[in-house]
Amino acid sequence: MDDGWDFFPNWPATLGDEPPEGRCLGGIQAYRIDPQAASSGAAFLSPDDWKKYEAALGWIPASELAIGIYCNRERDHQILAWLCAEDV
Repeated sequence: MDDGWDFFPNWPATLGDEPPEGRCLGGIQAYRIDPQAASSGAAFLSPDDWKKYEAALGWIPASELAIGIYCNRERDHQILAWLCAEDV
């Protein structure tokens, strides 16, 4: 499952007044993790990488969620943090 959505997020009212510059494309993707595959997950990690995660966590997650905003402005950093922290 390398499925996801690209979208232009609306400015959340909880962040106050919307900055004047335009919106930026963002995305949410879910990636299935196969620790035996040559590469898997959003970062295309190797089996050796997943072994390190398993050692640190005590388990390997079934999937990885990647959230991104594809611009590099202050407003984009704010909405990215909001998307990651908000219970939406």
